[in-house]
Amino acid sequence: MPKFLYKIVILMSLFLVSCTAQQHISREYENPSLFTKPHRILTGEQIQVTVYGQANLSKNYRVDDRGNISFPLLGIISSHDKTPNQLADNIAYLLSQKYIKNPNVTVEMVTYTPIFITGAVKNVGQFTFVPGITAEAAIAGAGGFLQSANKTVVKITRRNGNVIQEHNVALQTPLAAGDIVRVYGNLFSSE
Repeated sequence: MPKFLYKIVILMSLFLVSCTAQQHISREYENPSLFTKPHRILTGEQIQVTVYGQANLSKNYRVDDRGNISFPLLGIISSHDKTPNQLADNIAYLLSQKYIKNPNVTVEMVTYTPIFITGAVKNVGQFTFVPGITAEAAIAGAGGFLQSANKTVVKITRRNGNVIQEHNVALQTPLAAGDIVRVYGNLFSSE
């Protein structure tokens, strides 16, 4: 084999190895259960239900510990594991059965379940969830990393239906309401 061809083969091999390594690094954090999904209503959250043309039905409702709201005319309605749009459709359907012809209903989130940040951050605790927030932005809101923190990977604990999942994730991973974010590192740093 000519010397220049040998060098080309080696360079191509190194390039393919580096591409494969890069691909592995980016896939390490890809988990379908962590992709951004529509928010599903959780216990303790507050929602605003608007029934257009019906001021007496339009107000804020708190979701109880069983995932229900108490709605005038309809009684107890389950909001557990429903998106706001699904709950709006359900309320509209129930109202149309006996009370209002073609009701127009919307459901909007007023307050979300907070996120929790623990580990090697300056201020551990409970923080307000904002849709679209990433792990990195939440950590910044907690005062940032301690000097001893692992600043590249964090662990997220998330409830997905009735299953609790834990994943090591990249800092750019979007959070969901109720997530617990853990930053690894020495908690007894002299900062």
